[in-house]
Amino acid sequence: MCFRRRTIHCGGFTFAELLMAMMVTAIILTAVLTLASAFGHARDATEQMSEDQTTLRTATIRIMDAIRFSNRVISATATQIQLWADGDADGYIEAGEYQTIDTDGVTVSMTNSVGTVTVIPECRNVQFSVDAAAPGTKRISIAFDLQDNGQTRHYEIVGSLWANDRHVH
Repeated sequence: MCFRRRTIHCGGFTFAELLMAMMVTAIILTAVLTLASAFGHARDATEQMSEDQTTLRTATIRIMDAIRFSNRVISATATQIQLWADGDADGYIEAGEYQTIDTDGVTVSMTNSVGTVTVIPECRNVQFSVDAAAPGTKRISIAFDLQDNGQTRHYEIVGSLWANDRHVH
């Protein structure tokens, strides 16, 4: 008599193999999520830095143009500089031709006949300085600090008046 042994082999994974596969999958997913989060934070920081630099460039251009095209510094204090630009070239100082650059300690603003615009928000240690007392001022310096990615950076905007006021009546 011949006895045949039947072996039944079902395909599949053992419980231990399934546990190992799930652990490897969990480790890989955790690594991928951590990497995606790091890239997201880096992107956000880069976008913020780009936005801050654009604001700073725009502010520098606005302030430099206001200084360059002014005929005279009317007054200059530690927190405010008042400029006069002869917009209609008539040689008369008129109310609508004034422009003021001032600070409240945390922003730098520009005010003219149209209104007030904040040109540098969230700055610290703002200092205005001039080369000579008004009306003989020809060079203006505005120094300030900005927070950028947790670091304090020092900036300075320096401008000279290009126009003159010899024609003033």
